[in-house]
Amino acid sequence: MRREESSTRTLKRILEAAEGEFGGHGFAGARMERIARRAGVNKASLYYHVGGKQALYKKVLMDILPDLKGSMTDELEAAQGARERMAVFIRMLADTIALRESISKILLSELARGFKSMPQEVVIRLKGLFSIFRGIVIEGKEAGVFRSDYNPHVGHAMAMGGFLLISAGRAGRGIQDIQADPGFSYQPPVLSSSCGELAEEVLRYMLVAMVANAGMP
Repeated sequence: MRREESSTRTLKRILEAAEGEFGGHGFAGARMERIARRAGVNKASLYYHVGGKQALYKKVLMDILPDLKGSMTDELEAAQGARERMAVFIRMLADTIALRESISKILLSELARGFKSMPQEVVIRLKGLFSIFRGIVIEGKEAGVFRSDYNPHVGHAMAMGGFLLISAGRAGRGIQDIQADPGFSYQPPVLSSSCGELAEEVLRYMLVAMVANAGMP
């Protein structure tokens, strides 16, 4: 095996191990020695491939959090009007969060700590998501489709927070366990890899709040 191929495989193992460690313990609780052990490398090799803990954290986050602002562009431009664009945004956001359990765990951990450890490049990507959402809301207001008093900060937080909480509950005791009621016909949603039903339900409620004189779509 060539040295370049071996190094690439080693880096892949390190990133996978680090994703699990940061997802399970957050940045503050993560330990480089545990990451090295999970990846099957010594600490010298770990630092050689990725540098320090902060550099590794950035690599993991940039890998698991794609640049949605860029990837959404074509679909948003193809959508007709603010309602369709909002649907595109919500569906793609849900699909992205559902892809990796570590996304929700790491972001919720960061939220609890005031995003103190979040690399600036990742903050920029998250701000990009909000700017898309706010732009769609502004477009809808100007077109008379959305209520003039709708607050995009609240709406974005509700959508993002809802998907993160439900996704984080998949790996253990989560919101599904807290809300489960065998005597009630409706049970809490599960954010699966497709997560289409949940995205549509979130979208329905958001449009009720956004659209003037709206009933349930």
